[in-house]
Amino acid sequence: MNIAPNLEVPNALRELAEKGIDQARQAFESFIEEARRTVAATQGGAHTAGASTQDMASYSLQAAEQNVRATLDFAQKLTRARSLQEALQLQADFARSQLAAVQAQATEFGGTAQSATKQGAEHAMNAARSGADQSRMSMEDGDEVGR
Repeated sequence: MNIAPNLEVPNALRELAEKGIDQARQAFESFIEEARRTVAATQGGAHTAGASTQDMASYSLQAAEQNVRATLDFAQKLTRARSLQEALQLQADFARSQLAAVQAQATEFGGTAQSATKQGAEHAMNAARSGADQSRMSMEDGDEVGR
């Protein structure tokens, strides 16, 4: 026994529901497209970070080369020392100059790393802001279509 009445949804209500679903689908597609653009822009930031990483690697290699050359120069001077006192003086001079060089290298390297981090963060922030703005505009456009 079927006691439920046979109700039909009026065409006007069905069309309104379909229109709402179409608008939601368009808004969703716009949102997804903007999310993809944001991801692509963030990957551009990764490329920037990669270039900065290459710069840091290059600088590290230069610093290592400078340190090895200084050590070889010191060793050569040490072999020419005529007394223990002269050797100790060469050692003290080498230690002072290397300490200063390592401090300068650390400062330079830290600045390069900080700059790379800042650039990456700014790039990611701009990409996210742009994506959010585009999503908001897409949603607003969808709202206007529904009015």
